[in-house]
Amino acid sequence: MSREPGSSDGSSLRRAPRAQLELEVRLEFDTGKKLGPAITADVSASGMYVQTLDPPPVGALVRFELDLPRRREPIRGHGEVAWIRVRPEGPDRPPGVGIRFRALDPEGRQALERAVLVRLGERGQGAEPAWDSPPPRPPRPPAPRPAARPAAPPPSSREIEAPRRSDRSAGGGRREGTGPESGKPAGASPRQLAILLALLLVLLLLLVRAL
Repeated sequence: MSREPGSSDGSSLRRAPRAQLELEVRLEFDTGKKLGPAITADVSASGMYVQTLDPPPVGALVRFELDLPRRREPIRGHGEVAWIRVRPEGPDRPPGVGIRFRALDPEGRQALERAVLVRLGERGQGAEPAWDSPPPRPPRPPAPRPAARPAAPPPSSREIEAPRRSDRSAGGGRREGTGPESGKPAGASPRQLAILLALLLVLLLLLVRAL
């Protein structure tokens, strides 16, 4: 869990490029607590983050001595506890204390700036957010959207012809207008005409004899 304080004088916390540097530091807080030698997790020209399992309260004042490689004398200064992390929140987020520098000699600040720039150049990184606010937690990935269903392809000419052929086969191969279901009378055959003529002749003969 991280806690970020407000500035006591109302001014916003400074921001400066920071780099992940593991440097040895010795701390003495106004509460009487001493810490050291401890190891920093990242450093900038305006503050540092120091790893510790027992951080002091926010707002505590501190005197420090910070060792830089290839520098004989440590960098000495005063600072203030800006925020704390009381338990680990990931592999790169150990528990510790963020300290804002309040008094630092110009030579020491320039040495810190050079060390940060060299470190960033070695790692091929740009300027990172300063130590003086807790590193933001990674945003939650957006919920996956359901995949859109592909549109159905238009029917092919073969698929269109298939129902027509099945309709013709269901009709038994009959032509329109030739069956009893067509609604049109079928024409008389020659044999039926001959029978009708014979019946008419018989009727005429019967009528003649009757006269």
